[in-house]
This record gives sequence, structure tokens and C-alpha cells, in this order.
Amino acid sequence: MEEVHRQELEAELDRMLQASTPDPDEDRWTIACIQQMY
Repeated sequence: MEEVHRQELEAELDRMLQASTPDPDEDRWTIACIQQMY
């Protein structure tokens, strides 16, 4: 069940990153926050 939730979260993250202007620092910060949630 948690694997499904993780896939949904990663899909949402992909949409967020594609919608925003490319910013490597911001991308790393967002990914770090998500990793801390697990």
C-alpha cells in the first residue's frame, strides 16, 4: 500500500517540477523534503 502512495507522490512531484521553471537547487530542495517524509 505504501508503494502505491509513493508512486502517486512521485507522479505529483513530476507534475510540479514540469510546471515550474527549471531550478536545480529548488528541485533538490523539494526532493530532499519528500525523502525526509519517509
